[in-house]
Amino acid sequence: METTSRHFTWTSVLVHSFHWSCPRPILKRVAATPMSRSKPRCVRVEQYSLVQKQDKSTPRLLLRKVPPMDGPPRFSSPKLNQVRVEQYSLVQNQDKSTPRLLLRKVPPMDGPPHFSSPKLNQVTHSHSSSVSPSFSPSPPVSQRKKERKKKRKKERKKKERKKKEKKKKERKKKRKKERKKKERKKKEKKKKEREKKRKKRKKKKKKERKKKKRKRKKERKKKDRKKKKERKREKRKKEKRKKEKKEKRKKEKRKKRKRKKKKKKERRKRKKKEKKKAKKEKRKKERKKKRQKKEK
Repeated sequence: METTSRHFTWTSVLVHSFHWSCPRPILKRVAATPMSRSKPRCVRVEQYSLVQKQDKSTPRLLLRKVPPMDGPPRFSSPKLNQVRVEQYSLVQNQDKSTPRLLLRKVPPMDGPPHFSSPKLNQVTHSHSSSVSPSFSPSPPVSQRKKERKKKRKKERKKKERKKKEKKKKERKKKRKKERKKKERKKKEKKKKEREKKRKKRKKKKKKERKKKKRKRKKERKKKDRKKKKERKREKRKKEKRKKEKKEKRKKEKRKKRKRKKKKKKERRKRKKKEKKKAKKEKRKKERKKKRQKKEK
């Protein structure tokens, strides 16, 4: 952003803390302009009185620029002599040994830092329109008191209005909450009923399934028993046939053996008989021979 002589970068440094006799912190204003970038410390001391410290959400100090304590009003126009209120945001709170507040003016626009010194750039980075060096005198004490009273009354009313609005909002919130709660309860009730019906249907279906399952099981068992009986019957028949076959084979074998034995016996008997016959014939022949020999 290009800066003209009408735009400055300010660093406001608190050089004097509050005092009971003079509740005005004196601020030293340091200015840097494009024309004086080589010498950026044109120091001017001005007086400010603290108007209001805002809440934590917006950490800004509202400061009011006041003229020097002594001397008549500077301007003939009463509008120019009015007190000027300007906003500054808190940059840094220094330690207790040196009670100083580093303040920077709230910028209306963005832009790069103007100081060539890096130390100064740490303190301030904001731009603001130049403030007229002319001052207007403070109003008399009684007027200030009246203004303060008026301001307090205004603030009190504002607080009360805020309180009422807050209560109204809370009531609205409460009603909304109650309505939502009722709706939620209604929904939950409906949900529960649906769930109940669903569970009932589920139970019924389960019961039916179980019934069918039992029936199928019973039928299957019946069939199985029938099949088992059939198998057993077949088995017995098979075994019987097997046994009969075995017995038949046994009988046949026995018969065969008997036949064989008989044949063997008969063969032996026959052989014996034949042997005996042969022996007899032999003896007969020998006797005949002997007799014939004797006769000779």
